[in-house]
Amino acid sequence: MIKLSKEQVAKFIDAEDEAYVTQIRQRILAEHSESVENESEHSLHKRLKKTYLDLIVMRFKDEALIRSYLYFVAFNRDFHGSSEIQNMLNAGDSPEQQYRDYLQVMENLLNRRN
Repeated sequence: MIKLSKEQVAKFIDAEDEAYVTQIRQRILAEHSESVENESEHSLHKRLKKTYLDLIVMRFKDEALIRSYLYFVAFNRDFHGSSEIQNMLNAGDSPEQQYRDYLQVMENLLNRRN
């Protein structure tokens, strides 16, 4: 059986996080490069990774919700840091559920317009 130190485990986790954020960043750039053209890939990656790690700390588990949130962050630099979003995430017991509810409200508002 292989025994790993805490540092080794942390490096594996960081490598997985890095790979996931890289995948999301590349997908965003491939699909919506015009929406992030005024920012370097390095800066975008750094913002996405910080946000991703924040979401993990908030116990987000649903990959689709994480991906959705990261897209919002990519397109709006102030999204994650805005007091309105932070207040919304911290309003209930589950930030992930709060975000899910936020998306539902947004969808309902968009459907009303159409």
